[in-house]
This record gives sequence, C-alpha cells and structure tokens, in this order.
Amino acid sequence: FDPIMKGGYAAELNKNDYKDYGFFEGALDGFSMNGKLYGLARNTDLMVLYYNEKIFKDHKVKVPTTYDELATAIKAFRKAGITPIAQNGRDCWVLNILYQDLVMKESGDPTLIYQALDQKVKFADHKHLLAAAQDLQALINLGIFQDSFVAADYGAARNLFGQEQAAMYYMGAWETGLAADENFSASFRNNVSVVPFPGMVGKGKGQATDLMGWFGGGYAVSASSPVKAEAIKLLNYIMAPENWAKNAWQLGLVIPGQKYDQFMTGQENKLQIQISEIINQSTSFSGTPWNDAATPGFKVDSETLIQEFAAGMKTPQEFLRACGQAAQKALK
Repeated sequence: FDPIMKGGYAAELNKNDYKDYGFFEGALDGFSMNGKLYGLARNTDLMVLYYNEKIFKDHKVKVPTTYDELATAIKAFRKAGITPIAQNGRDCWVLNILYQDLVMKESGDPTLIYQALDQKVKFADHKHLLAAAQDLQALINLGIFQDSFVAADYGAARNLFGQEQAAMYYMGAWETGLAADENFSASFRNNVSVVPFPGMVGKGKGQATDLMGWFGGGYAVSASSPVKAEAIKLLNYIMAPENWAKNAWQLGLVIPGQKYDQFMTGQENKLQIQISEIINQSTSFSGTPWNDAATPGFKVDSETLIQEFAAGMKTPQEFLRACGQAAQKALK
C-alpha cells in the first residue's frame, strides 16, 4: 500500500472518525504515512499450522512446538506415506511468508527482514537470513510438502488437507472456516486443530509466540473518485464494528482487525477460539509480509525468486544475493 499512499492515489481519511471503531493497536500503521490515514484494516492476519488430530494420534506423532520437532514429524509422516504439510507453491506468496517466519524464528527479530529490504543489512551477508534459507531448504529436502507443491494452487492444497491426505496445512487465520466446511467430512471437521508455527530452541531465538502476523485486507477510497465523500461514508458504514467486526467474527469469515469480544456468542468453532488464544499469547507480530512491503516490481521479483529457490533452482546463497539485488532495485 506504500506506493499507493506515496503516489497520492488514496484519499485521506479523518482519524477522528474511527476513534470508537475499536481497531487493535497498530492495526492502522500500515495504512498511514506522515501522520495521515489512508485506509482501514479489515483483518488480523497471522500464519498458523493447522493439523489433523486423528492423523497425529494414529501415527503416534507429537504435534510440533519446535523446529526440530517439526523435522521429526515430517520424517515420520513421510515414512508412513502421508504428506506432512499441504502447500500451494504455485501462488509463491505463502513461500515468501514461510521464509520470513523462519527468519523471525532464527533471529528473534521481527524487523530484520525489513532492515534487509532497506539495505541496512545485506541479505547475502547476514547469518540469520542465511540460516532461515538453509532451514527452508532442509525442510523441503526432508519432504515437508506434497511432491507436486510447486504446481499446486490454493484450492488444491486446501483440498489435500481437507480430504485428510495431509497431516498439516501452513496457512492464515482466515481459514477458521475449515472447522465448519461441509465440503469436507465430519471426521475432518471434528479433528482439525491449530497451533502456532514452531519456534527455535536457544538464546535469542524466536519462539512459537513470535507470530508471522499483520493487519491486512484493507479498504481505501480513490483520491480521484468523483463521489469521494460518498465513498468514504460507505467505507465508514461497512467498517463500523457492529457491521464488519461483528459479521466477520460471527460468520467465521476472518479474525477482524477490530476488537470483537463483545460479539462473541459462545457458538464459535474450535479454530476461532484457538486462534484467539494464539493471538492473546503472542509476544511479537512481524508486520506486512516482506514480498508486499516494497514496490510492485519487488513483489514479482521476490515471489519468483522464492519459487525458484523452493524448486531447487537456486542455492541459499544465490537466492539471497538475488533478493539483495531486487531490494536494491526497489529502492531506486
């Protein structure tokens, strides 16, 4: 959204209009520039690890809470002929996010990857950026994803997990509806559960409570709209907590970017409750995914690079050098 704000394409919004909208602290930071507000966050987005309780129990595998336990689970499921994690590699962005998640876990620093984007540290020279790339490569070599993951789209990966052919699914909190999706069996709906992505063991490392999370799915109004005032009124109506936060939560669509405690009914599904607990126990949030944190050109470059890396076409060092070049180009 930064290029949109910098370019003057989004209409400025009156901050005072939203003082009673209940936005979480930091929810509007990514929609603000130079003290002015240009958009509103819809969702609290975070990446989590959905898993099938029955598959874990049947194969006597421990639900992973650390990177090493994740590696152990991958080996066990591969030995049993089960896909460990369903992944939509064709979409690229989820691989970018997984790499950033590993950077956070290796470094314990949610700002590190943004420092690399700003060229304050070098992608190719930083030990934690390299370690995270090596971690991702190691997981892929262990067989973390289905064999065809590079060609799999969002729906294919979701269905693989929902049809109980994969033990886990690395995806966002917007998938709380899995627990109520009648396209999948009652067995799946009863056994789907969620944990945060595992952390690293050791001093200074990121823990499972250091979340790959951000406030996303935002709305803005075009600065050149001939009906700008009316559009802002509509936006304000849509995003009023009794409209957006209430319905987003009660319909199980997403985790809102606004406080939703007052809209809890006691009828929430298990995933909604578990993800709320994960958020409440968090010690840090990453911020906007790195592939979306610069220019449109950088987004294309970084997503192409991560897919090439995941497919084994680049070494960790080659991947990082290319990321550094792409970041440098984005700053010009």
